[in-house]
Amino acid sequence: MKMASGKIVATFGLLALMAVTCNLAQAQRTSKAVVGQVDSSMDVVQKLQATADQAMAKINASTAEKAAMIKAVRTKNTDQTRAILLMNGFTPKQLEGAKIETIDRSTTVHLGESIKISVSCCPPTITITITS
Repeated sequence: MKMASGKIVATFGLLALMAVTCNLAQAQRTSKAVVGQVDSSMDVVQKLQATADQAMAKINASTAEKAAMIKAVRTKNTDQTRAILLMNGFTPKQLEGAKIETIDRSTTVHLGESIKISVSCCPPTITITITS
């Protein structure tokens, strides 16, 4: 009888050890997938920010583009804002699914304002800020 109960305890112990091992392996796969997604998202944001920096320089250098962007931001016209971004270096794929936010921190109504374009993550958000 002692031998049979010992075998039963050993079997349960072995099953418990297998269950723990499977759970640890699953947790490890899940954490690696999450880390991979974060790395991928950060790469996307860095690439978008590089494009945003180029577009910002182009827009600030052109009086017409700057005036159009200021008007689009002030009227919160995201379709017009998106069109200006497309004309100044963004691709349709980069803007696909991206949220566009506009902020007017300007205290003047002249073209002395500057336009800043920044990008954040998850979902990709492009923020256009006008400052004096």
